[in-house]
Order: sequence, then structure tokens, then C-alpha cells
Amino acid sequence: MILPKKITINETLNELLLQIFTGIDYVTKIALKTNKSIPVVYRQLDTLVSFGMLTKQRTGKKVSYEINWINLSDIVSSILYLDIKRLREVTKAHENETKLVSELRSLIEEVPKELFTSKKALAKQVKSFFSHKEVLQLMQTIFKEIDENKDHADLKKLTFDQTIILFIDTFGMLDKEQMNKILTRKFNKDDNIKNVMKYCRIRYLHNQLYNPRHKFLSILNAE
Repeated sequence: MILPKKITINETLNELLLQIFTGIDYVTKIALKTNKSIPVVYRQLDTLVSFGMLTKQRTGKKVSYEINWINLSDIVSSILYLDIKRLREVTKAHENETKLVSELRSLIEEVPKELFTSKKALAKQVKSFFSHKEVLQLMQTIFKEIDENKDHADLKKLTFDQTIILFIDTFGMLDKEQMNKILTRKFNKDDNIKNVMKYCRIRYLHNQLYNPRHKFLSILNAE
């Protein structure tokens, strides 16, 4: 399927995707969870199918929907991609912030260089990442928590890109010890999984350099 040049997944459509991320794959349950009519849910899910975000399967009278992980991987790769030249300029500009930048530089050396210079190479790694059953289970767990958490109802109103960033940053927040523990326990130290998790961490640390709270703490620590 050829995707449209510009996919617009608004909050309404993203609300349905979030339900499918939690493992709900049939219309009546999605309609119940989102307080929408069944015809409306069918129409909106078919829009996501036309975007290539979902695949539709019919077994007898039952119609179910699944995430199209190949297309999702391409979108995740686009959001995740970092330019190595720009990344090195950023770390140099913040070289006095030793702890964060030290980890950032170390990770840059550990991740295959082509992931910073070729979006196709990164997309290949991300596709492998999403083909792993454990990754999909983690994704379901995260979005079930969001769906069931009444204290953070605003998380259900995210745009699609914000939803993906939320998932990416969940891995990015892992420090080296946490990452190694998860890699050993769940992924058998799989290199593809390790590279994507490290890439998520690099992106997270890179964004922290621009976080006003981080800058404020750096000023306080320097005093």
C-alpha cells in the first residue's frame, strides 16, 4: 500500500489507535471504551486502514483490526532519527555539563554509525524492534496503564506523534543499569533491541539538553 504523502492522524483517530495499542481489536469494545457509536468507529477505523496504519481482518461475521507494524516502524524511525553532525555540535556546545554529555558521547560511540546517517538503516532496526513479541507486550502494558489511569486523563488526548514520543521516551528514560537489566531479562541481550533502546536514550538525553529544567539545575549545580 502506498501511504499518502501527509498523514493527518488527529486526536479523534489517535484515540482509536490508543485502544488498539492496548490490545483491543474489535469494534464493539472500542465503541464502548470511547463512547462512540459503532458506525462512527467503523468509519474512523477504515480511515486508519486507508492511511496504512491498520490492517483489517474478517473471520466469519467478526471484523478485527491490527496495527500495521511496518508502516508504524517507518513513522517511528522518522520521529526518532537524529543527525550525527548536529548531535556532535550540540554535545560540544554543552561540554561543561559533564554527566549528561559524557553519557551521550559514550552512547553515540556504542550505536552503529549508519543509524545516524541513514534513515533506511534506522528504519530496518526499528522494524526488527517492533517484530519482537516482548516489545509489543510492553507497548500494550504502557497504553493499558494510560487508558486506566484516571488521574492522567490528558494522556488520552495526545496527538499521534506525541503518543509515539511517549512510548520512545519510556525507553529513553532508562539508565544503563535499568537498560541492561531489561535486555538480559526480556531480550536475551539482542543487539537490534539494544541498539534501538540506546538510540531512544540518546534522543532523550539530547532533548534534556534543551529542557529548561535541566538548564536551571545545571546553573544551580554550578553555583
